[in-house]
Amino acid sequence: MSVDWDASVLIPCHDIAFGEPATFTSVGGAPMPVVGMFFDGYTRNVDLADDVGVTTVKPVFVVRTEQFTGALPLPKPLPKQNDKLSVTSANTTYVIKDAQPDGVGELRLELQKVSSP
Repeated sequence: MSVDWDASVLIPCHDIAFGEPATFTSVGGAPMPVVGMFFDGYTRNVDLADDVGVTTVKPVFVVRTEQFTGALPLPKPLPKQNDKLSVTSANTTYVIKDAQPDGVGELRLELQKVSSP
């Protein structure tokens, strides 16, 4: 018996427990409401040449892929570099610098701040 990961894990986490509203806008597209988990201080280790590494802190928004692939009437484009995301709780608009699927139905959107009031 297989487990419906989206229904059993992702929907409860994103839509019920930890999710918050945002507005996704693809380049040249119309704004679309989405729900995801916002992390304002996500830490990422970056390895440079000669075993020198640095740690950066950047905002990240994690969304369910199903919000894009299963949307009706037609699927929407998946988030990609240079699309925009406005996070309601942060009252801030970000540009998406990278979109990484995790293999189990989520996309991790690494963000860069564009504007805030």
